[in-house]
Amino acid sequence: MNQSVSPELFQQDLSAVQMQLAFAAVPHHRTFISKQKVTYPYHVGRCLQFPDDPLSMTNVYIQSCSGGLFEGDDWTSEIAVEAGAMVHLTTSASTVVHRAVEQTAQQTQRFVIEEQGYLEYLPMSTILFPEAQLHNVIELDLASNSLAIVFDSFQASSLKDNTDPFLEYRSHLQVKRHERTLIQEQFCINGKDLIQPRWGFNGHYQCFGNFYILGQIPNAEQFVFEINQLCCDGTYLGVNHLPHRDALVIRLMADNAIHLHQLKFKVWSAWRAHFFAKPLLRSRK
Repeated sequence: MNQSVSPELFQQDLSAVQMQLAFAAVPHHRTFISKQKVTYPYHVGRCLQFPDDPLSMTNVYIQSCSGGLFEGDDWTSEIAVEAGAMVHLTTSASTVVHRAVEQTAQQTQRFVIEEQGYLEYLPMSTILFPEAQLHNVIELDLASNSLAIVFDSFQASSLKDNTDPFLEYRSHLQVKRHERTLIQEQFCINGKDLIQPRWGFNGHYQCFGNFYILGQIPNAEQFVFEINQLCCDGTYLGVNHLPHRDALVIRLMADNAIHLHQLKFKVWSAWRAHFFAKPLLRSRK
């Protein structure tokens, strides 16, 4: 068993870090959860394997028992992918953010991917209810030859008795390698900006996502060409390739959640076909 993850990762107070997971690999066997400390609101499902996955990859679904993020909530998770491990991590449903007038909710996700580690973190969308506020933070620390695929998306939602827009959504993503920042993205938006179509900003689209591929990408230019050929009704796709930063960012916009999910699956399947020479057989959920 590989026990190379620093033990300090698992010595923090779980009142501040609600979920800590480490994934390890054994040669010729499937990746498994080697360490786990989880408290409310998280629930971690069992390790699964699908026929269109690489043989050593494990799939884990994360569930929330709280019914969403409420005013003042501060959720933090820390995930370690040890050397040679392969993990697909996702959520069983969208994350709902409830009304938060006085104090914003915050969600922080930290990932450490060691040498030859591979992570896919593709959660369902964040849904912002009327008057919601959320600060979403994703931090990744990559080893030299590790690879991470991360999807982050959000959309607004209204209720029958409240059609007000969400108040604010702040997003911060930072990727480091050996203490050097590879990429850093931040944005802040309020729901009023999305009520009316604005050309050059959101057009008529209401659902937004960023698909990050972080690490050394083989034949990256060919993959960019393949991605640019994808299409789906009611969607828009754009690609930012940052070769000197070992990063590829695919921007997705859609007129509804179904179309966003369909385009997300097409991008994910295209990546699997490019990197593993094995496209996905069907959408997982």
